[in-house]
Amino acid sequence: MDGSTCAKCHLHGKQFTVPHKQSHQTHVLASQTKGPNIDCTDCHNDPLATATICDACHSQGGTYPGINGLFNVDVGAKANFKTGGIYNKDWLTLKPSKEKWCATCHDKSPSVINDVTAPNAIGNETAPYIYRTGYGFYKTGHGLDSGSTFPYSGGLINGPGKHCLDCHDASQTHTDGMGWDGTARTYGTDRTTGDETYAPYRDGYRLKNVGGNPPMKIPFQVDTWPFEFLAESDFALCFSCHSIAKFQPTDRRTRYRKGSINAHAVHLG
Repeated sequence: MDGSTCAKCHLHGKQFTVPHKQSHQTHVLASQTKGPNIDCTDCHNDPLATATICDACHSQGGTYPGINGLFNVDVGAKANFKTGGIYNKDWLTLKPSKEKWCATCHDKSPSVINDVTAPNAIGNETAPYIYRTGYGFYKTGHGLDSGSTFPYSGGLINGPGKHCLDCHDASQTHTDGMGWDGTARTYGTDRTTGDETYAPYRDGYRLKNVGGNPPMKIPFQVDTWPFEFLAESDFALCFSCHSIAKFQPTDRRTRYRKGSINAHAVHLG
């Protein structure tokens, strides 16, 4: 029996409406690129409360979802299945208090989908570290709260307070092994010329375009030598927050240097 047999009677008239609509559609519809496109019978063998089919994909261990696991009211998969889902009606932005949804799969106990393990972007928030306890996106990276300071800065530099979807595009096909070339966590360079040269990198890491332009021009193209230093359009996503001035050869407002030499300029220019 497959899902088409279920639909002969159930017609999705109930479970594909609020509050279950988003959760069901994400799982079973091919048009919902964030989901695994599975069948009804892949999950409907046990009650939701005791089902273990969710565990590998939604990673109930690790720092996130944290206390109560998949029943965590903020980012637990089971808790949100029956309460309208994680995303707003646009399916692209997260509801309030759901901002750490991505972390539930990308922490030190990551999800495993189609035998592919999600990369750990969150790090380890309890491990000893050179500066203090913990490292990763929310401790030493872009996700550090704006009311906190970076450990290395001696209390001088506040965190950016960013969230995953500030840079990543939730409309992109997400599950590894379902990318443009069918390869997990990688990108190719065999597309056409112009801006499409950079599409494999953008799609491979699900990055947002900036004003219709590529987020990053990777692989970086060098046509002439010597060539001018990079422009904002070369790394538009980065420079939508960061100041390009700090990356100029003579600027010393960066710790990424050797003496008076700006190492950014050396590597990118």
